[in-house]
Amino acid sequence: IELFLVRHGQADSAGDNYDQLTATGHEQARRIGRWLAENGYTFTHFFHGGLKRQEQTLDAIREALATQGSVLPTSEIHPGLAEFDLKVWGVIAGALRHGHQQFAELLKQWNKARHENANNKGNIFKQLTGIILKEWVRQGDGFTEAESFPAFRNRVLSVLEIHNRATAMENQSRGADLKIHSSKFL
Repeated sequence: IELFLVRHGQADSAGDNYDQLTATGHEQARRIGRWLAENGYTFTHFFHGGLKRQEQTLDAIREALATQGSVLPTSEIHPGLAEFDLKVWGVIAGALRHGHQQFAELLKQWNKARHENANNKGNIFKQLTGIILKEWVRQGDGFTEAESFPAFRNRVLSVLEIHNRATAMENQSRGADLKIHSSKFL
C-alpha cells in the first residue's frame, strides 16, 4: 500500500479568487499526472479536501492518467484534507495589526501592492501568512475564535486512519492497493 499526498497546484493567491488554480497550477498538476502515468501507478482511491483548487488539481492528474488507459476511481471529499478556516487568518490578522509592528507594516504594503497589482503582492501575502500561522500555532488550544491549531493537526492526521484501515485490509486479503491525492499534509 502506498499513500501519495499531493499539494494542490499553484493557486491564485494574489488574485480575486484564491480558490482557483493559475495556468502554472494546472500545468503542475498535469505534470504530476503524466509522471504517475509514465511510471505505471494505478489507484484505488482519490480523496481531496473539497476546495475548488484541490478538485482542479485532481482533475488534471486524472486526465493525464486517463490518457494512459488507467481505470480511475471516483474521488471523495475527506474533511481531514480541508485547509484551515480562513477565519483563522482574519481573526489573528485583526489582532496583530494593532500590536505587531512588522505585521502592521507588511499589511499596509500588501494592501498597497494589491491595489496597484504589484508583482510583489504574492510574496508579501506569504510573509503575512507565515506570521499568522506562527501565532496560531503559538496560541494552541487557547485560540477559540475558530479551529485551534491542535484541532486542525488532529483533523489532518485523521487521514492516516484511511491508510491504517487499508493496510489492515491488505494484510487480510493481500492485493488491495491504496493511493491518495490530497491538498497538503503537515
